[in-house]
Amino acid sequence: MIKINSNKGRHHVPLATLNVGDTFLFEGKVCMLAINRGGTSFVLDLSTGKDCLFPINPANDPQPVIPIDCELSYQIRQKGA
Repeated sequence: MIKINSNKGRHHVPLATLNVGDTFLFEGKVCMLAINRGGTSFVLDLSTGKDCLFPINPANDPQPVIPIDCELSYQIRQKGA
């Protein structure tokens, strides 16, 4: 479950100004800036756990995003339960 704690008073900022691990709203999706083992950053859609399907270079992308604070929680299901 993804719980957005607050985005009140937040303004759009360029994607390139965020750091790895920052969460934000982008095109109506809750996303996080992540980094792969090769050291390349990418945008992770937290609702699907997948890389966003559109071409994006977070290092120098001026696209506006809304930084948010959110809580991510999960539960591990027992096999056969």
